[in-house]
Amino acid sequence: MNILISSAGRRTSLLLAFKDAARKRNGLVIATDADPFAPAPRFADKAFCVPRLDDFRFKEVFFKIIRDNKIKITLPTIDTELSFFSENINEFKKLGCVPLISSCDFIKIANDKWLAFEFFQRKKIQTPKTWLPLMDNFNALEDKILIKPRRGSASIGIKFLNKNEIQMKSLSADEYVIQETVSGREITVDILLDLEGNLIHYVPRIRIKTLGGESIQGETVPNATCKEFIEFICKEIKDMGAIGPITLQFFENERGCFLIEINPRFGGGFPLSLKAGGDYPEWILQMIEGARVEPRIGEYRIGLCMSRYNTEVYFEKNEKIQPGF
Repeated sequence: MNILISSAGRRTSLLLAFKDAARKRNGLVIATDADPFAPAPRFADKAFCVPRLDDFRFKEVFFKIIRDNKIKITLPTIDTELSFFSENINEFKKLGCVPLISSCDFIKIANDKWLAFEFFQRKKIQTPKTWLPLMDNFNALEDKILIKPRRGSASIGIKFLNKNEIQMKSLSADEYVIQETVSGREITVDILLDLEGNLIHYVPRIRIKTLGGESIQGETVPNATCKEFIEFICKEIKDMGAIGPITLQFFENERGCFLIEINPRFGGGFPLSLKAGGDYPEWILQMIEGARVEPRIGEYRIGLCMSRYNTEVYFEKNEKIQPGF
């Protein structure tokens, strides 16, 4: 049961959790990253420095690592590589490797905030009003708005503006969306679906403090007020081919829940949900082995808090992660 974690970066806790699950099966965890100084790969059993995703060599190098190391399961960790995984599902499977990735159709929706808004509207999932930056839409805009890159992540490029501050002509409808601001409590949900898309478990948590769009302080919260909302979304995305780890973000206020984002991967704050009882790495390996993993809805610790801190990994200059090509 050898596992490959792609773009491991700083995902040390996630990598170690998979390492614990793999060790029970005499398996190894292999990590890849384009950064030879990335810290998480230092904790893997083997690590390779690979070309960037937009390098023509990436695909050949990546699949060679899978083949040479007899990888049984591989998972992406960043948004930019989701499409690569979903578009190459058959090539992974030819090598006897299961890519933990949702369908191309679902990835396309999740990676594009306008397509996601249209999907939410069709499914009657409450979400903030959203517009493309077209002059015809100007009069419909709310007084206070935010501008988001259509295909952005980690809160990069988001701007809060008053309506009179926006320059519609300077924004491309292919690159940006405009969205109403919604107040309330922001909740992130770590979700695990099985390989057929059935809901196995989820943990809602609030992000108390973030750094670079990633939770560094958080707390798990009850699901009582959002249970129906979360489970309805899971049912709808199953029909779109969603599987494995999913991360939802929504605002909750007196008007209900407003979905703002779906990410078909592990969230950066997943270690809190792991510690609260969501042993997704172990359950995922059980699925790969063919076992039926029973749903565990509501089985997690409420009120568990997480606060992250920085630590260091030291190595000699010649001990950088070796190239995989």
